[in-house]
Amino acid sequence: MMNWVSKGRMIPLLLIFFCCPIPQLLNTLFYLHDNFGAILVSAVLALYVAVFTIFMMKYNAY
Repeated sequence: MMNWVSKGRMIPLLLIFFCCPIPQLLNTLFYLHDNFGAILVSAVLALYVAVFTIFMMKYNAY
């Protein structure tokens, strides 16, 4: 079951994570020079990483 969860659920989440929010954060920081936007995107990234970590810890126990 762990293989199904990791392949079917976590790999798409990682792809979304590396293709959408990370470039948006870099764009906000280096091109737009918008500090509020950078803080907002960073908070969303931190929340995403926290949820991802909690999910993996929960399902690694099984």
